[in-house]
Amino acid sequence: MRHTITRTRRRIGALLGTLVAAVSAAGLLLTGGCAISTPFAGPGYDSSAGVTLDGAGDTVFVVVTRAVTGEDDGGEFGRQTDEVRRTMSSHAGLIGSSFRKQLFGSEAWTLSVWIDDEALQRFVRSSVHRTAVDRTPLSRADFAYAWVPVEDLPIGWGRALSILQEQMDNDGEADPALSVPARVHTRPDR
Repeated sequence: MRHTITRTRRRIGALLGTLVAAVSAAGLLLTGGCAISTPFAGPGYDSSAGVTLDGAGDTVFVVVTRAVTGEDDGGEFGRQTDEVRRTMSSHAGLIGSSFRKQLFGSEAWTLSVWIDDEALQRFVRSSVHRTAVDRTPLSRADFAYAWVPVEDLPIGWGRALSILQEQMDNDGEADPALSVPARVHTRPDR
């Protein structure tokens, strides 16, 4: 009888452990803790050879953005992001990029790598990017920039999010490792 009670307690304990794990996983999914991303790719990057773009030096310019859409704005954001992604490889100076989005949530991130900050600025001023920014209502947008050694490519999302978080924690103060101040912007609702 004692062995039966012990086995029953162990089974109940195992079931409770499984239940707690399942509830935790469901909570993570429902609160937006799960995200998917595209592989890092672009016209100036080859997974075997590394950076292949002429003009790339020993360091490259990394841009990480985080966008939070309003509850009803995800569709327009998705359409504009798709248009930007479709034209991305035609922008001079782009090495590569990756996009990340919450499965169940309103956050999305971009990671792009450029030969220098001037190439990024040309892209930011492009009509496709300006149109996307103008047409997409965001409740928040954060940006961070960093120079990284070319041999560190591709940069994974863990490092990209660390760059963003460190600069957000730094309240956008100039980082001596950057050629430009850490421009962390929060765009209010429009």
